[in-house]
Amino acid sequence: MKAKRFFWNVFLLLVFGAVVFFIGWVSFLVKDGTCCIMTSKTSGVYGGPIKYGEFLWRWERLLPTNVTLTSYKLKDYSYVRSVSGELPSSELYSRQIDPRPDFSYDVTLNLKMSISPEEIYRLASEGKLSGGDVALDEYMDSMSRLASSLIVARMIEREKLVDRELPISGVLDDNFVRQCVDSRRSDFHGITFDFVEVQSAKIPDIEVYNLAKETFRTCQEETEAALRQRAQEQATNLLEANANMAQLEQFASLLQKYPQLGDLAKTDNFVEIMNRILVQ
Repeated sequence: MKAKRFFWNVFLLLVFGAVVFFIGWVSFLVKDGTCCIMTSKTSGVYGGPIKYGEFLWRWERLLPTNVTLTSYKLKDYSYVRSVSGELPSSELYSRQIDPRPDFSYDVTLNLKMSISPEEIYRLASEGKLSGGDVALDEYMDSMSRLASSLIVARMIEREKLVDRELPISGVLDDNFVRQCVDSRRSDFHGITFDFVEVQSAKIPDIEVYNLAKETFRTCQEETEAALRQRAQEQATNLLEANANMAQLEQFASLLQKYPQLGDLAKTDNFVEIMNRILVQ
């Protein structure tokens, strides 16, 4: 009887242990192709992403309603992005050349990106991914747009180089893509560009653009020089006019003081005489 009771107690203990183990077995709830972020009322955010196939048991799960698991899919994110616009002051510079060139650009990229579980954890722990897959999809969408704008800007900048290579087309080199996003490296931490292809690209002739820019600058300098010369001429004329006015004022003063000079004003050489008097 005692032996039977002993074995029954051991059986109940094993069942209880199995239940406790199963409830606390967090990684059992992680599906293949996903990772989870665990948040508990007692301990806050767990210290890392919970990945499929990695064993994890946490006591926080033993308390009812204490733990929340947010699942994120680990997948490739594919996008087709078009980036278009005009070079700076293109409308102004294009007027310098006939026929007027088009300095607009239009590039279509095909991108395939992925994000690491560790980066998902960092974003989630900072409160930037609070909506599960929906929030992650929106985040990756915004990062694809940012990456596309940086890549196109680098493509245009590359065209400006005197020793530029052949025009960029097809699948872009990984090193080139890394250079493109290097200025915003912290934003792309944990994000991998598995594939970036240029589907179509319309990039303006940078040499013509620089020529138009230089022509505009030259015209502007010539215009400014002409305006400065005109201002100097006007200033000289104004000084001469002021000098003549001063002479007239002096003559008027002399007439008031010497009325007999009024008869002198009727002579032919009056101007010569007055100049000699005023100079003295």
